[in-house]
Formats: sequence, structure tokens, C-alpha cells
Amino acid sequence: GWEESIGTSLTESVMSINNLGLHILVDVQGWGKGHVLSLFHARPAPIQVSFKNFVGTLGALETIPWIITDRVTSPVEYQDAYSERFVFLPRTFYATGHHNFAPYNMPLDYIPSMTSRSEPELTKLKEEEIQLPNQGFVFGAFSNLRKVQNKTLQTWIKILRVTPNTHLWMIAEPPFGVTALNESVVKAGISADRVCFSERVRAVDHMRIKSSAGLYLDTIPFNGHSTVVEALWAGIPALTVADTRMAGRVAASVLSAAQLATTFVARNLEDYQRIASIFASRRLDELGRIRIKLASTRKQNPLFDTKRWVFEMEDAMRLAWDLHATGQPSMHLVGL
Repeated sequence: GWEESIGTSLTESVMSINNLGLHILVDVQGWGKGHVLSLFHARPAPIQVSFKNFVGTLGALETIPWIITDRVTSPVEYQDAYSERFVFLPRTFYATGHHNFAPYNMPLDYIPSMTSRSEPELTKLKEEEIQLPNQGFVFGAFSNLRKVQNKTLQTWIKILRVTPNTHLWMIAEPPFGVTALNESVVKAGISADRVCFSERVRAVDHMRIKSSAGLYLDTIPFNGHSTVVEALWAGIPALTVADTRMAGRVAASVLSAAQLATTFVARNLEDYQRIASIFASRRLDELGRIRIKLASTRKQNPLFDTKRWVFEMEDAMRLAWDLHATGQPSMHLVGL
């Protein structure tokens, strides 16, 4: 069950956790707004770990010696960039539960055309105030515009330049970023009507709406995380580059779990541009086959096997407890 601690003092929260006799305490906020790291300094649980929402090292916090991650997101050779030891989950540390909060209620092999949109599809989009063109390949880039750094934007512009009959579909969030982005596109010689903006779509509508995009373009160096997972659940392959920092490797981890990393994790932005341009022009049939397989096998895809992920997490936590109970020092842990 849940223990509510909002409005309680730090001392009361520590005493409450001590009274519960918890073995493991997990922090999901890191240094983010409203963090409770001061609670962890009191060491109310024998094992304290960092997980998920704050995607990166906490930085020399001895009270949180472990971070839950995976070998793609946090390669062992990057250990010097972390103050924590790694608790590796075997596939990806990123949990999904889309079959519960965004069930797919369309035929499993349903994939809209990537180069044209039918009247029913356009009507469906207009109901959500989304104006996509009748014809032409559409790249989707659904991350918050704050993540769109200039190098990424310039790469997208190059992709649009070498694939004339394509469009870029983005989320107008925050709204003030739309004008600046449009100005950059026009300044580069790309017609403004090739960039489409829409409001954020509810999670339950992602599959019905976002499958109109042919390929998801990730942001570099700070990846989309939930947005990449949502694209894959909608049957849209995602293209990324694995950066050196943790927040820039989550998409590669997710794609690896979905068994798509070989094709869609680029070496650098030049490779990213090449892959996107080729798939939107000369390899449409291949991309279509990948989309059909991704959509039709989503229920069997390891990325969306939530029960298996839970077992893997439980196993990793048991290993952490066994290590603590036997008095061994913190070290990297690998879940089964």
C-alpha cells in the first residue's frame, strides 16, 4: 500500500520509513524540483538507490551508492562519470506499461500509408486540430522543443533539403519555441509549410494519431524518453544517436530492448542524416516492413513485456539486498 508523507516534516518521514522497516528506498526525483535528498541523508533504509526520472548521476552522494540502469544507457567504461555503482537490468532500465494506460484498439497490422493520407485519416487528424498534408512522407519529432538544440535542428533541415517531398511534424510545446524554429527553417531555405505543429496528444490517443508519421526523429544530445517509447508503441521506428551522457543514451537502450538498435541507432549526426534521408526516399518498402513488424508484434516485443521487467527489477533488488546482508562492499550488480 501507499504511505502518504506530503506535509510531514523530514523527521516524521524518516521515523515513518524506519517504522516500516523498509529494506530498500528508491529515489526517483534526483535533484529535480521538489526533491527529498535530505531524507536520504538520514539513511532511513539500509539500501538506497536512484532510479529513472533524474536520468544521470547525483554526484558524490554517499547516501545513494547505486543507480538502476542498463549496459546500453550506462556502459561500464563510463563509470568514472558516475558517483554511483550500477545496478544493471538485463534489457533496459526504462519501464513501460502502455498496454494498461494506452491500449491499442486497432487491428495489430494496421499501418497508415507513409506517403499519402486518406480522407478518414485526415478527418481523424483534424478532429485533434492536426493539419498534415495529403501527400508526402512525414517525420515525427514529438519531444519538447526545449530539447531541440541547434545541431539537431540543422540536421533536420538538411534531411528536409535532400528529401523534397517530406514534412516535419512537431509538438508546439512550449509555444514560444514555434516562432523561433519556423524562422530558422525559413532562413535555411525550407518552406514553412513543410513543418507542422500540433498540441500534445493524450497518451490514449497516441496510436490512433501518431502512426501517421513514418519515422520518429529523436533529439540529440538529450533524447526523448517516454516520447520514443510512445512512438514505438504506435508502430513508428525511432532514429537516435547514442551520446556520452546518460540522458542521451536512453533512446538507444529502448531501441536495443525493442531489437531495433542495429538499424536505428546512428553513429553520429551525419550518419543519422543519412539513415533518415535514405528511409524516407529509397528504402520506403523496407521501412514499411519494419513498421508492420513493430506494430503487429508489439504484444510480444521485449520492450513492452512489463511483467518480465518487474521480475528483472525484483531480481536486481534481491541481489542488492544479498550483497548488503553478507557485508560485501557496493559493486556493479547484474540482474538475471
